[in-house]
Amino acid sequence: MTLLSAFALLLGRYTHQKDVVIGAPIANRNHQAIEPLIGFFVNTLVLRVDLRGNPTLQTLLQRVRQMTLDAYSHQDIPFERLVEVLQPQRSLSHHPLFQVMFALQNAPFTAQELPELTLTSLQPDRAIAKFDWTLFMNETPMGLVGSWEYNTDLFDAATIHQTIERFRQLLEEIVSQPKQVIQNLNVLGESERQQLLVTWNQTWTDYPRHQCIHEVFESQVEQTPERSQ
Repeated sequence: MTLLSAFALLLGRYTHQKDVVIGAPIANRNHQAIEPLIGFFVNTLVLRVDLRGNPTLQTLLQRVRQMTLDAYSHQDIPFERLVEVLQPQRSLSHHPLFQVMFALQNAPFTAQELPELTLTSLQPDRAIAKFDWTLFMNETPMGLVGSWEYNTDLFDAATIHQTIERFRQLLEEIVSQPKQVIQNLNVLGESERQQLLVTWNQTWTDYPRHQCIHEVFESQVEQTPERSQ
């Protein structure tokens, strides 16, 4: 829920939207009778995060907690049925209900040991992105590990690396300032802030102090008339 809140905050900053919709897979094994069965029971939830009113982080976390618990209680409803009832405007260019997904892989994993065999978990090579963005988070013995899947028609690697740093910055803000309102949260890391506010903002230049600004303008036009536009 905390990771989802941070992800929604990041999307809200990028899109300037206060109503953020994110898809999320869920194991859909909430009945004891189906726990030992082999099969794919995963369903997709549509999680709607309300960022309105400039709430504090604590208030936002409470909203997200209640919203996700409500969604979990209806996880048996097939996603296809939800689309059928809502009848959203369809397009071949994007998903009907959400364009970004968040997936937390928190299922317990125990290393398998077989005689004279070494087993290693491998990440699949995904050649096609199903959504504009998908953020995968995995719980490991070493802590949380994240990976991003993105549509290369919309984003490049540099943009994603920048986004990762901003997501990490938001998580640090959540930990250090839980009572802060969300509009005051800083999404820029120190290096990016230095670049944007200091390096790229060095616009000072010298100009003749004995002339008025319109005279400086006229002088420049005379020197480079071809650049007057």
